[in-house]
Amino acid sequence: MRRVLIGIWLSLILLELGASILAYWTLGWLDSIFFLVVSLFLNVFALGIAWIKIWPALILALCCGLPLIGYQAMLGLKCHFVSSEARRTVEWDQNKYLQSA
Repeated sequence: MRRVLIGIWLSLILLELGASILAYWTLGWLDSIFFLVVSLFLNVFALGIAWIKIWPALILALCCGLPLIGYQAMLGLKCHFVSSEARRTVEWDQNKYLQSA
């Protein structure tokens, strides 16, 4: 059971790392670094608690990590929609320019 919980925790850390990389594109480099440092600090703090007992540490990591991951996922989705709309607008504009030329 302990190995499963540690596996869940490691996958959560990978998701937080991916979310901090996504934060570079949605929030900027400074917020990305802040996001990475906060998630690393919370995971190190939870790891210290895990030496005593695994369940409170995992609950702490989940309660702190999942809202950050969810927030970045929504921002990444919005960034994708805005990027695809901008791409379609530029393509439309180029087509109109070529038709008028």
